[in-house]
Amino acid sequence: RLITKLDNYKALSASSTEQLWKDADRWMSFLETSARLYKYSFKDQVMIHAQRPNAVACAEYDTWGREDIANRFVKRGSKGIALIDDSKDRTRLRYVFDFADTNARDERSKEPFFWKITDENETLVTNSLNQRFGTQSDSIDTAITELAHKLAKENGKDYLSQIETEGTFLEELDDFNVQVEFEGLLEKSVAYSLLSRCGFDTEAYLDKDDFTKLFDFNGIPAITALGTAVSELSEQALRTIERTLKDFERSKNYERNDITQNNNGERDRVSARRGNADISPEPLGNGERTATTGQIRTNEEEISQGEQEHNVSGNASRRDVGRTPDGNRQDGEGQTGQNAS
Repeated sequence: RLITKLDNYKALSASSTEQLWKDADRWMSFLETSARLYKYSFKDQVMIHAQRPNAVACAEYDTWGREDIANRFVKRGSKGIALIDDSKDRTRLRYVFDFADTNARDERSKEPFFWKITDENETLVTNSLNQRFGTQSDSIDTAITELAHKLAKENGKDYLSQIETEGTFLEELDDFNVQVEFEGLLEKSVAYSLLSRCGFDTEAYLDKDDFTKLFDFNGIPAITALGTAVSELSEQALRTIERTLKDFERSKNYERNDITQNNNGERDRVSARRGNADISPEPLGNGERTATTGQIRTNEEEISQGEQEHNVSGNASRRDVGRTPDGNRQDGEGQTGQNAS
């Protein structure tokens, strides 16, 4: 039979997953991407890393355009990031676009909440992690390393049953040593992921020599079990940080928007500055790790000229990744809408 786009992207998924155990540098690069897209599943994170390792916030075309979410448009010629959606009876492709592929539509447009750790909020975040996970640290980096150890020890066994050791170097080890290697890699990977997302110089804490045991996980099911554990456990901590900083930013905005006294002695309300979209670096509009169930807008990798919105002066995106469109567009299902085989 004819090789379809879906076949090609399945091959990309397999080869990209294999590279994670073959190359420690690739694994660390993946962890940096997955830490930014922490509400996507491991398999989706692999696909995003393979196609757009620098992505910061991804969503489907229609989600970016929704006025109640972001009110942004996807730039003409932007190349979609293909994800494999097997949540329904038919496996198909769906496409998401990074924030860099979008521009503001008007003054009501919003950006995702790109949180970062600062001197102002570091203590607050550290205390939040201590309270949520029972750690006892006085700095955020020590809280992260302590938390990574705790999560790996308390949850590692839950993922061990998903590891298929047959055909891997793990097959030569007994159950105890498989667990030791798994929990050790899990701890280091979660720590690397969190440190990376919180803006720390990861080389000061971990390097490729800390991930040499990856080579023992030389099978897609084995590395997938590890990757899934890292992704899901990191998400717990990163969601806690996100909620803490959202609440912190809201409280600061409330203070800015309090009623103030103007020069005439009349009470005047400070204009509220444009807020962030109620979205995070995640599948926008979907806060869970499930595939988006809405209709796929297009089966093409690029947005055609007919779908271009008008640019707004002064609202250019942070970097230009547009491509010249070919003007063609296929139907929503097309070749990729068939069952996997």
